[in-house]
Amino acid sequence: MMSSKVKEAYLDGERLAQALSFSQRRETLKQIVKAKDPILDVIGAKKENPLYFLPSMQEVLLKTLYEVLMPKAQRSGRNEILVPKGEQKKMVEILKSAGRLGLSVKEIEVDACGKVTKESLMAAISKRSLALFSSWTEEFTGVLHPVFEMANICSAEDLFLFIDATESAGKVFFRFQDLPIDILTFAHENLVAVAAKEELKGSTWGEDFCLKEYFALSAYAKEALEMMDTNPMQYSLIKNEIIDYVIEKDPSIVFFNGGGEYLFDRWCFAFEGLSAENLAYHLYDAGIITSYQGVSKVLENRKVDKALCACAVSLSFSSMTSKQALFQRWDMIIDIASKIKESSYA
Repeated sequence: MMSSKVKEAYLDGERLAQALSFSQRRETLKQIVKAKDPILDVIGAKKENPLYFLPSMQEVLLKTLYEVLMPKAQRSGRNEILVPKGEQKKMVEILKSAGRLGLSVKEIEVDACGKVTKESLMAAISKRSLALFSSWTEEFTGVLHPVFEMANICSAEDLFLFIDATESAGKVFFRFQDLPIDILTFAHENLVAVAAKEELKGSTWGEDFCLKEYFALSAYAKEALEMMDTNPMQYSLIKNEIIDYVIEKDPSIVFFNGGGEYLFDRWCFAFEGLSAENLAYHLYDAGIITSYQGVSKVLENRKVDKALCACAVSLSFSSMTSKQALFQRWDMIIDIASKIKESSYA
């Protein structure tokens, strides 16, 4: 859901895109140039870093596979793409479709927290390894992969590195310009910003994009920058406080992502004996949106008990949500779980 600032920027972009007069077009150009700054700042890129805009992550991935990696594969004879176990389904499916190009996908084992380690990455790299594709964070638990370490290993092993920083930008401090990452993406709604270390040559890397989506992305990046200084630390402390509070109220709940190794705004939990689908349905009925499909598999990768995995759901609250509102939401979640247990549907 768009915040009011992003929605306003979206509408401004739509009006600007319809500008007809020369003076309006000149003003539009100025705003286009200015709107690029927050996007560069939130990912820590230099103005000299090539930056492209495409309408979907699918298009970004396919263009990377066809136009960037295939020539490398043909020259080197390497054809293996590495991904962390538990990587987003939509990314893995697109990468696996590259089998038609002769490229194959290999999963990297994760540790008990769900993240890639130096040891697991080194063990996965072979003479055939060509590239590593990864989100900065796993989508359901929000575990933070050690991207700085991964980048250095990939650089030393001559592996192409693709990182999606959509969920981490504004929540984790990093500077793209200082990291050996070949392509880094940051997306919002229907537009993906693609930062590259070198100019991407091919058919159409962002030559034409929707202005209203571009201004919305810029406003979203500006929001993330404004929240970066204080929200992560404050929200992490609140999250720890809430976890203690909830466990005291209902000891049957299990949290899978407490601590500094996870995004502060992501919650992954289970009420023992209460199926994930049942819980998600009743929470949705109360206006609380959760994910449950795919959560079990991610937790199984961490060797969590399968019966407990089947009870796990994931949700995120906006980092702009007040402390009071968060406690109220969790009181609702506990009450709903309690009522389900008492009913014949438990």
